[in-house]
Amino acid sequence: MSSIHDLTAWEPLLRLVRDSGAERLDAPGGHLTGRIGLGSWSVPVRRPSPVPGRAAQVEDMQDEFTAVERVQDALRADGADGVPFMVETAPGGRTLLHVIESGPAVEPGFTSPFVGALLLVENAVPEPWRRLPEDAPGAAPAPSADPALLERTLRERLPDAIGATEEEIAEAEARLGVALPGELKALYRVTRARWQDWGDDYEAAERVGDAVGCELFSLDALYIADAASRPCLWQFAADDAVVTAPDAAVQGLVGSPGWIVFGDNGGGDRLALDLTDTPGRPS
Repeated sequence: MSSIHDLTAWEPLLRLVRDSGAERLDAPGGHLTGRIGLGSWSVPVRRPSPVPGRAAQVEDMQDEFTAVERVQDALRADGADGVPFMVETAPGGRTLLHVIESGPAVEPGFTSPFVGALLLVENAVPEPWRRLPEDAPGAAPAPSADPALLERTLRERLPDAIGATEEEIAEAEARLGVALPGELKALYRVTRARWQDWGDDYEAAERVGDAVGCELFSLDALYIADAASRPCLWQFAADDAVVTAPDAAVQGLVGSPGWIVFGDNGGGDRLALDLTDTPGRPS
């Protein structure tokens, strides 16, 4: 029997669900649903109100965290990413737990923990996620690009920063499979943006952010924003279309092997350097 079907993994959570939703579970046809994944969860558990005058603390929800961790441990043991479940009361008062396992052809729903979409072809993705960039022959850096000036300016603003070595930059290029443009190399020669270099000094991190204009990722955290890195549920993605207008500055794509993500605006929006270019756009 798989770990996720071992009732002992679910017992703490079932007690919380029963205590929180007793009225709904005792009603005719009453049931509660949820989903637990390795990185997030949605469970029908009533959370206690925080003490007046202070924000909610981790310890206020410790019982929920501990119960969910038991199920997550079972998921890891089975090599699974997540599982939906349903709790109901059977005639006679017994509590029934339904653990719903599905294969790769089933996507979870957004408003339901069960089926959101059925894939007739395993690993199929919507058309926008299959679209590749158009070639842009002759694309080149703009005449205004000046990596040397950028590096000098950053060194003036960040005189104590620890920069990346040429070997570290070469390692990043090998990992990404693309040569970093001059401006990005100049940036990381000044600062690697690693937390260990700042010694958990938040003010040092803020100084880098102020100098660069964003929350800069470390050299080790650079990644390519290809289509695979931006998954979307079929129920939403199937309604999407991508269009590149004639005067567009960026190709209308889900992802591109020429988009190097190097930072964040602080609100979850990624910032990328676009090496893809747009056909017909002046360099």
